[in-house]
Amino acid sequence: MKKEHSIKGIRPILPMMLISGIMMILIGIYVLISPSEAYFSLSLILATGLCLSGFFHLYLAFTFRRRISGWLWLLSGAIIDIALAAYLFYFPMLTMILLPVLIGIWLLLRGFMEIGRSLGTAAYSGRHWIIFLIPGLVILIFSFLILDNPLMGMINIVSWMALLFITSGLLRIFFSLRLFKSANALS
Repeated sequence: MKKEHSIKGIRPILPMMLISGIMMILIGIYVLISPSEAYFSLSLILATGLCLSGFFHLYLAFTFRRRISGWLWLLSGAIIDIALAAYLFYFPMLTMILLPVLIGIWLLLRGFMEIGRSLGTAAYSGRHWIIFLIPGLVILIFSFLILDNPLMGMINIVSWMALLFITSGLLRIFFSLRLFKSANALS
């Protein structure tokens, strides 16, 4: 009964989750199309994306906290995104120098959060949770690669960021569609 209530309670947020995924894919495509401009504007793009994502997840966490089990994952992700966005907005020149390390740390946290979300998905449906685990592990691998060699990370950061934005966007789209299907199955 609790499982049914939790899935039905998240139906209103699924379109917003889908839009968030599409936005992340579009940012990833922009970064791939114009890599030289992207590094210089990456801190601003990243800050804007993180700020929007942070406030979106903050809204979701507080609006649906009684209907979503695991809403603290949304809240913690929102706080991390907003804090990092504020840093990127206030220190743009320093950010360009430290961008690989900052992104590596952010991706490390995001990778662990995606893994946690996949384990939470296992509670909703015993199947398909591994599909959500794999992108979390990929994000962790990219974060380790960036943190292991920040100079190489600086050289490859644009391509990696594009791939990570696209991967994260695809994950959000797939996650929202999967939850929508689960919610419809219970109706």
